[in-house]
Amino acid sequence: MGSLLNVDYGDELTRLRVHEIVKYFQRLGIPLKLAKIPNDVIADSFYIHYRTPILKEEPAEEEALWHLFVKTYVATEVYQEVSRISRYNYQVSKSASVKLLRAYNSLLSRIERGSLEGWEDKKQEFRELAQNQQLRQEISSLLRFYMGSIKNIEKLRKAVTKALGDEVGKEAAELLFDIDIDPYRARLAKILESLVETISAVQTEMEQGPLSERRGVVSGVTRLRAFSDLQRATNLSKAIYIQSKELFGYKLATKSLSIYDATLDTREKIYLLVDKSGSMFYTLYDGVAMDMTQKITWATALAVALMKRSRKSLLRFFDQMVYPPITNIKDIVKALLRVLPL
Repeated sequence: MGSLLNVDYGDELTRLRVHEIVKYFQRLGIPLKLAKIPNDVIADSFYIHYRTPILKEEPAEEEALWHLFVKTYVATEVYQEVSRISRYNYQVSKSASVKLLRAYNSLLSRIERGSLEGWEDKKQEFRELAQNQQLRQEISSLLRFYMGSIKNIEKLRKAVTKALGDEVGKEAAELLFDIDIDPYRARLAKILESLVETISAVQTEMEQGPLSERRGVVSGVTRLRAFSDLQRATNLSKAIYIQSKELFGYKLATKSLSIYDATLDTREKIYLLVDKSGSMFYTLYDGVAMDMTQKITWATALAVALMKRSRKSLLRFFDQMVYPPITNIKDIVKALLRVLPL
C-alpha cells in the first residue's frame, strides 16, 4: 500500500486517476520505469498535491524509500508553493504528479547505476534511510531540478485574477506550472505580469450623452405586438394566465400583455490581428538579438482591453500563418503563453 492514510487505493476513482497519469506519461513520451513504480506510488504522487496529505508513521520495508522521498518533499518550500495552486485542482495536481514521479524515477536510476554514494541496499528500514544524509541531499537536489522554481506563480495568479477574473487567473497558473524549462517559465511570467500591469492601467472613460426618458414601461419590457411574441412573456403575464384565464384572454385580445423586449444588435465587430512573429519578441542591435517583449505585451494588452469593453471583438494571432479566431480573454492568455518562441 501507499504512504497516505487518507487515500483509498482500491477506489475506482483512484485507479482511474492512476490510469490517466500513466497514459499522460505515454503520450508525452517520457521514459519512466512503470514496472518498478507501483500504482500506489502513482496515486500518492497525485493526492499529495490534490489533498492535504496524511502520512503513515511506519511504512513497510519495501515502501521505505518512497516514504522518505515523500516526507522530504512535503517538508520543502517547493511543496508549499506548489500546494497553493494544486489543492483540489486536477490539472495542476496531474502536472505536479508527473514532475514528482520523474524525480523519483531518476533517483531509482541512480541507485541502480550505483552512482549514489553511501547506498548499499534499497531494502532498508525507514529509520536507517532517514539517517543517510547523502540520500536526503540527493532527493532534495532532484526535487529542486524537476519541480522547478514557481515562487511568483501564485502572486501572478492573484494579479491576473484581479485584472481578468478568476477563471483566467487559474488558467494562467496552470499553463505556467506546466512549462518545464525554468528560464522560459520566468520569461512568460514576466510578459504576463507586464500585460496585467498594462491592462490595469487602462481606466474606464465615460462621456455623458443626451438624456432620454421612457415613462410607464420598465426598461427591457414592452407590449405584445404579435401572438408569436408570447414565448417572451414576462413573469407577470404568466402569473395572470395562472390566476385568471379570463383576464389573460382579454389582455391577449387587446395586445396589452407585457413581454421582454428584443432588439437587434447592429454594432459592428472589431477585428484584431496581432503579430506574434519573432520581431515582436526580439530586435537586432549591432547583430545581437535584444529582448523586446514589451511589443507583444502592449499589442496583447490592447486586444484584451478592447475585448473587455466589447463582446463584439474577434482576435487572431499571425506570423507565417493566421491562427484560429479567439473570442474570449481566457483564450488570449492561453494562446499568448503557448505561442511564444524560445
